[in-house]
Amino acid sequence: MKTNPFIRQTALAAPATPFIRRTGLACAALLLAFAFWAGQSASAGTIAELAQLPPDTPATIDQAVILSATNLEADPLYRSFQLRDATRAITVFGTVDQVEAVLAGRTVGDEVEISGMTGQRGGTTILGGTVGGFAVTGRTSTHPLPIFPVAALEMDVTGTAAETLESQLVVLHRVQFADTGVFAVGDYPLAGGAAVVRIASANLGLVGQPIPTGPVNITGILLQYDEGGGGPGGYRLVPRSPADLQAPGFTIAELAQLPPDTPATIDQAVILSATNLEADPLYRSFQLRDATRAITVFGTVAQVEAVLEGRAVGDEIQIGGVPGQRGGTLVLGGSVAGFAVTGRTSNHPFPIFPVAALELDLTGTAAETFESQLVCLRRVQFTHPGVFAVGDYPLAGGSTVVRIASANLGLVGQPIPAGLVNITGILLQYDEGGGGTSGYRLVLRGPDDIQTPGVTITELALLPPNTPVTIDQAVILSTTDLEPDLLYRSFQLRDATRAITVFGTTAQVDPVLAGRAVGDEIQISGVTGQRGGTLILAGSVGGFAISGRTSSHPFPTVSVSALVLDLAGATAETLESQLVCLHRVQFTHTGVFALGDYPLAGGSGVVRVASTNLGLVGLPIPTGPVNLTGILLQYDGTEGGTSGYRLVLRGPDDIQTPGVTITELALLPPNTPVTIDQAVILSTTDLEPDPLYRSFQLRDATRAITVFGTTAQVEAVLAGRGVGDEIQISGVTGQRGGTLILGGTVGGFAVTGRTTLHPIISGPILVTASDLTGTAAETLESQLVCLRGVRFADTGPFILGRDYALMGGPAIVRIVTADFELTGATIPSGPMDITGIVLHYDDGGTETSGYRLVPRSLADIVPAQTPEAPHLTIWHANDAVVLCWPASAEGWLLERADDLTGPWTPMPPPYPTTSGVISVPVTITPALKNQFFRLHQP
Repeated sequence: MKTNPFIRQTALAAPATPFIRRTGLACAALLLAFAFWAGQSASAGTIAELAQLPPDTPATIDQAVILSATNLEADPLYRSFQLRDATRAITVFGTVDQVEAVLAGRTVGDEVEISGMTGQRGGTTILGGTVGGFAVTGRTSTHPLPIFPVAALEMDVTGTAAETLESQLVVLHRVQFADTGVFAVGDYPLAGGAAVVRIASANLGLVGQPIPTGPVNITGILLQYDEGGGGPGGYRLVPRSPADLQAPGFTIAELAQLPPDTPATIDQAVILSATNLEADPLYRSFQLRDATRAITVFGTVAQVEAVLEGRAVGDEIQIGGVPGQRGGTLVLGGSVAGFAVTGRTSNHPFPIFPVAALELDLTGTAAETFESQLVCLRRVQFTHPGVFAVGDYPLAGGSTVVRIASANLGLVGQPIPAGLVNITGILLQYDEGGGGTSGYRLVLRGPDDIQTPGVTITELALLPPNTPVTIDQAVILSTTDLEPDLLYRSFQLRDATRAITVFGTTAQVDPVLAGRAVGDEIQISGVTGQRGGTLILAGSVGGFAISGRTSSHPFPTVSVSALVLDLAGATAETLESQLVCLHRVQFTHTGVFALGDYPLAGGSGVVRVASTNLGLVGLPIPTGPVNLTGILLQYDGTEGGTSGYRLVLRGPDDIQTPGVTITELALLPPNTPVTIDQAVILSTTDLEPDPLYRSFQLRDATRAITVFGTTAQVEAVLAGRGVGDEIQISGVTGQRGGTLILGGTVGGFAVTGRTTLHPIISGPILVTASDLTGTAAETLESQLVCLRGVRFADTGPFILGRDYALMGGPAIVRIVTADFELTGATIPSGPMDITGIVLHYDDGGTETSGYRLVPRSLADIVPAQTPEAPHLTIWHANDAVVLCWPASAEGWLLERADDLTGPWTPMPPPYPTTSGVISVPVTITPALKNQFFRLHQP
């Protein structure tokens, strides 16, 4: 065989640069293979298919676009650029002459058909040139592939996750360099992650430039360098020029804080709705959303249509304009020249499905976070009959108003639905509708925004088998496959009513779960059925019909706390397919796990190991108390009826060592790391006078405790949680002024949100004055308690930091913080009911004599109830309260007031009654400082 001059020259000239791993003879071998390519046919396909071919295979990519033409090759003898198709990206590599022949007359965005040889360059998959170079055909396309950078997270550009982005043009938003100084050729880690930026060549204009010290958006090509860590660990994001480092734009939430007419750019948002809801024919609008909130884009018809041309709902854009308002709604308006827009694509798109809301979310200050958002209300009803016209339409049972904004939307003249419907629309503010935040309207975009509701899972359970159904609001509860038959696959969903197992062939179920995880909300259609006694939603002939959804009121996806006795009989039916946790239970068997059933001690609960694929078979059966988590499934083949329930473990992580109870925690020395794994939030009022710190109270089945830390540590725990929510929380033991506390560690608290069907009481405990002193008080420390019918010994105003004795007993009330309206309020003179937290203050005495009852607000000090009067109780329900009293108490009317002195306004009957208890829900009005309620007998 003759030696090809091109091959000999390459082998001798190729330097051992860090980028090239296979140099010298290895390069010669690669190019030697090129010599035999003449006469061979190249396989045409996608880049993803090409990446699976062995090295030195002739291949043709028959529809790709030029993604980046910047040469990132440090060796002056070679040249590279990037292509992408609908599947992934690739680097094209060859001699300078070979590559420049491809790029001559072409630019980024041009489509090409190109043939070459498969290979690798320093770990990066490439398409290499043959002896004759690349075979290229210029193409044009009516569906060009996006050439804008793919938005990624730092975790996406490291490890195995990075493989799908190799050679892709990628942008990282709001990242920060770990180094300072100036750039040189080399690697630059990013702060807070494993991502690394590389300056690949001195010819890119970056060398000598200052390294940015604040947040930046970084765009570049993601390439693999095997010497950087081996295998997929050596990925580097390679900027192409100084223009690839940009100051971040604004989030929509940040933009909302800017003064009007400030030029601003939103640099990562998706089109949420393109329907024009603007009645004025000279103007046009649509909606965007990012990770923070939504906004309406508003301008002339020409300005807005130029933005939307060639784009649709779900497309990501970078857009510049000026903030403003339109009828009270925040808008991004066009400047004199219109909007500055760059089309973008993203592998982390923001949800474009409607946000599920409650009616109370769409009025008052709560509505502000939903402004311009695509919102869905489920199972609501119109109050008006007839047909739609342009105007407003209130919904029954709330203050939400639907608006038909224009006659051009196909709704005018349509019948107004008489029954329950799901309504989707854009939430916009109209100042003329009520002023301020009360003028919000849910604006429908067309007839398709009014839909017949699907079923709840509880309703589905009542239907006959093989009935086609749609569950239109459920979240994925568990994705572990507990199906032993290899031909089938299952997972669990839950909605507000109960849970269900979704079952089908592997091919049917895998597409449902692709790209989704626990906590994601979906709308899913299938047919009713049973599998071994367990209620299932099965795939129809065509599989499942799915819509990805997001929700502002997600259902809990954490485990439901249960007792062993809940796992048998009729009680278990309500937990079927649910993710359940049993605390401090014990197995009756010893040895190791095999496939089969394992009874629990002290009850009828049975645990099942269902499959050999879960990593449990062969593990030792725990001999002591454990916390068990799993899916509750029914197996009629085991035992008939509802007695065949089994708690099915999903893996070794479902068996945990229990945490401590609060009583156990109280016996530990200070600074001991602990976990309380089943407690409820008792009170969230901050009773800490030091402004640098924050506290709240928890209780479990044994006693209560105060959680104490910096403001940032505690507020992170309470974000999105309230009184009655169950949490698992880790910290360190300690004391604060004599009170037992759970303190934050250096990193704060480790917290897991939990829900429970056996909540620990979060209402006040009735006590006497003698309970609040001496050793009796110790068991009540940090507890929420109520003293009834007591009188203050002092008169005058309440003063911050003072103690107030009660008449006829040793109990003392303390006012601890100026943040509440208690300071300066007049001490009441009559019999009072006082609610508060019991805290220990060493300065008040020695050990157990320093206990104080700490009210949290004026609402904790109310006139004592008349002895013969029915007892009125109150509890929170989201942004409302529910007032309850026995239905047997006839002739009593509910009244409300903004002040204890009145005036009292009657809330007339009829009152809703259930199981002998009157329950009256009342929406809280945030504008009022306090609201007081009483029962009055005329």
